[in-house]
Amino acid sequence: MTTREFYNAILSMGNVSAEISEKAAALLSAMDKKNAERSSKPTKAQKENESLLPIVREVLAAADHPITASDLFGAKPELKNVQKCSSLLRMLEKSGEVTSVEVKIKGKGKAKGYSLADTEPSDAEPSDAE
Repeated sequence: MTTREFYNAILSMGNVSAEISEKAAALLSAMDKKNAERSSKPTKAQKENESLLPIVREVLAAADHPITASDLFGAKPELKNVQKCSSLLRMLEKSGEVTSVEVKIKGKGKAKGYSLADTEPSDAEPSDAE
């Protein structure tokens, strides 16, 4: 049982004194406040990742084909490792800056290849009708 579950159980009990219920409610609100403060600040790893994103964008902009995480690490070893590269690429994909496609790699099979998202509107989209 977690502390939060314990406080909620106390609050849901009907035969508890008012003083105990008030204390449990106060402790729950303090826990919520502390969690809100902690989640609003970026972690050390998030700050580091933000500083590495321009390097990833630079490599993707220079590439003429989809880049895999291992290709990215091969081009820029300062990105620490392939897992970090993969994480950075997924962050950019989630934000919509890059798109992913499945690429075949000889001897390895399939992997995700990333390229910069097309910023120009495509011709297939309907234009404003009069």
